[in-house]
Amino acid sequence: MILLQPWNKGIRALLTILVLLWVGYVFTNSLVPASQSSAISGGVVGQLNSMLHQIGIPMEVTDHIVRKSAHFIEFTLLGILLFLTIRSYSPHPGRHLFVGLFLGLLIPVADEFIQLFVEGRGSQVSDVVLDFGGILTGTILFFLFFFLATHKKRRAARWKHLAS
Repeated sequence: MILLQPWNKGIRALLTILVLLWVGYVFTNSLVPASQSSAISGGVVGQLNSMLHQIGIPMEVTDHIVRKSAHFIEFTLLGILLFLTIRSYSPHPGRHLFVGLFLGLLIPVADEFIQLFVEGRGSQVSDVVLDFGGILTGTILFFLFFFLATHKKRRAARWKHLAS
């Protein structure tokens, strides 16, 4: 966690750039016309189904599952990145929970808005909910890790104090 101390400006800059690049990646995916997006997901579906059959799992993955899973994973990673970045600016990321969650909701809303202007794409509130669910999952994973890391550090310090 020492790398994420608020005074480490290099890490702060790196994480800020990573968040901006990841948001750019999300928005770039939204700019892909529906026909191209379907072709990409169709290829992923084919590969996943082939892998499942090779290892003996008798099930089929659908295009819908692949697309929604990709959205969820994209935004889970964004949630983690957002709070890592917030942590690099503040030793108390919990105090800035609202800021992170607000940004985490604003980005999926903007993402769906962008899709209104792309050929064959549309905007769905259910996608905003799914994406925000990914943000929440990333946020929970971040705070779980943060709590475990700080709790372990405090417990080690307490044992060190008792031993001396």
